[in-house]
Amino acid sequence: MASTLFLTFNDAPSGIYAGQVIDVCRFVNAHTPAKLRLVAFLSLRGFGAARKKIKAQLPDAIVLPMVPRARNWKLNGLLFRIVCRFTGARTCMARGPFATALALRAREKGRLDKVIFDARGAYIAELTEYNVIPDEAVKLEIVEVERRCVMQSNRQLAVSEALVQYWRDNFAYTGHTHQVIPCTLNSDTVFVPASETATAQARARLGIPAHAVVVVYSGSAAGWQSLHDFGQRMMPLLAAHEKLHLLLLVKHLPENFAPLAHYSARLHRHWLNPQEVGMALAAADLGWMLREDSITNRVASPVKFAEYLAAGLHVIISANLGDTTAFVKQHGCGIVSDGQNIAAPQPLTTAQRQQAQQLAQTYFLKERFVQAYHDLLK
Repeated sequence: MASTLFLTFNDAPSGIYAGQVIDVCRFVNAHTPAKLRLVAFLSLRGFGAARKKIKAQLPDAIVLPMVPRARNWKLNGLLFRIVCRFTGARTCMARGPFATALALRAREKGRLDKVIFDARGAYIAELTEYNVIPDEAVKLEIVEVERRCVMQSNRQLAVSEALVQYWRDNFAYTGHTHQVIPCTLNSDTVFVPASETATAQARARLGIPAHAVVVVYSGSAAGWQSLHDFGQRMMPLLAAHEKLHLLLLVKHLPENFAPLAHYSARLHRHWLNPQEVGMALAAADLGWMLREDSITNRVASPVKFAEYLAAGLHVIISANLGDTTAFVKQHGCGIVSDGQNIAAPQPLTTAQRQQAQQLAQTYFLKERFVQAYHDLLK
């Protein structure tokens, strides 16, 4: 049986790539009849190190240098069609719009029979709202590329029902060929049983008082994650609640980060190895997921949501963050805010932490979506 190709384009290895590409390949190969083989087109910048990193995790991966600049994505088509011929693959799952567009062109040339669009978000919105690729030619082209990916692919993987609705509203998508699979936990996620002892030990390691109420922000400074607003929104709560502490698991803070100047004794910043993050999250009570109201965020499925639950946390979440806001309301696992008024954070009980972990195990493990992957790839 020929492999099904999993094509990525201009995606460098990262924690997200490990969870949404490497881990998916391993999971699908272990749990479904399909056999995914990764084909990764990488930037020439740092190509050698990135290729080595991918091959160490997936030895059979085909890792190729892309023609420089995202606007030249079509020029990679011939090499990809050669890969299709060499492997004998007739099906390709492609991550993102340009990888999918390459696969669709290969189908037009008779090298593929089936193309699956692995859609992680609303790409027109990402480029226009957050300047993800600062290239005007790409921004102009993405409108037609994303429409073609949705409407001409054989199957679609959407990370949220909100994303499917975005397709219906913007591309007149009326089909039922999609599967909704949210961003899930990595298969190697370790669930440390919630307990007062585990929380106290985690706080002691990070220098946080045992009886504090802790809000954690774990992520990057990417625009859609709204770290630039975090400080100002937390200022009134810090002023009103002396036991409130902030845990920031970020590499860098924005300039003029207000709480650092006014409440430095209650702000704890750490940059940790991925293996240490779960322990650090266990020190908190609530994970911060309050993001600005943009199309990008309205259709998103942040993997951090699942990670917060897996660590036994509740979340402070925006009113329209993908499908996760409705999930919080349904399961009572956090505080929903309009961004202006935030209820006073409260310490979690051990029972609440255990409930959060159970939700993560029930709804955000890849095992829950074996049939969905099987239906997409069959």
